[in-house]
Amino acid sequence: MSISSKSLFHFTPKFEYLRGIIKSGFKFRLCREELPLLGNGSRIIGRPNIVLHIHSPFVICFCDLPLSASKIHRDQYGKYAIAMTKEWGMMNKITPIRYVHSHTPGFTKEAARSALDLQYVRAYEGDWMDRATGQSTHRTFYDEREWRAASPTDDGWIDFKFGDIRHIIVTTNDERKAIGNQLIDASEDLEIGDETRVWGKIHIASEIFGDI
Repeated sequence: MSISSKSLFHFTPKFEYLRGIIKSGFKFRLCREELPLLGNGSRIIGRPNIVLHIHSPFVICFCDLPLSASKIHRDQYGKYAIAMTKEWGMMNKITPIRYVHSHTPGFTKEAARSALDLQYVRAYEGDWMDRATGQSTHRTFYDEREWRAASPTDDGWIDFKFGDIRHIIVTTNDERKAIGNQLIDASEDLEIGDETRVWGKIHIASEIFGDI
């Protein structure tokens, strides 16, 4: 089995968020993150010369986890999803990020001076507030296989056409109908040549995840 999917999945917790993506595209959002650095920085974390640098890039996040390995990820980020082709992602400068730890070679306080570089960097592991239980825990972010787009501001969007979509995952048949009709209503903008192809891309979560 491949350890990475052919698709880039964007998971979201609410149906209206998914509908918003279909309507307007992917929006950049603020993401507060902490990076372990060698040298002086924002906050000392109890180990000699190791500090946490706090930064807040504007990003759009995806992952290329196979669906069979996505349960923990879905529990944290949501059971709704839209999967895009990797070709679309690469053309829109969406890229795998670099995971670092406090002893990553060359990753010092000087590295933090380049905000552009840090937009595509994340800690290998760190503290996390579990979104399912509300409990504070420790999470290995490396397991998320994140790809991301980054921007200096939140006023940008990344759009797409129907051919860039590989899958859409919803939770009920009514939601499937609603998304299908929304796509068809926007068929001209999304360049949908054959509207019958819409329904083959929309899947109900229980039907998919029950088999993996």
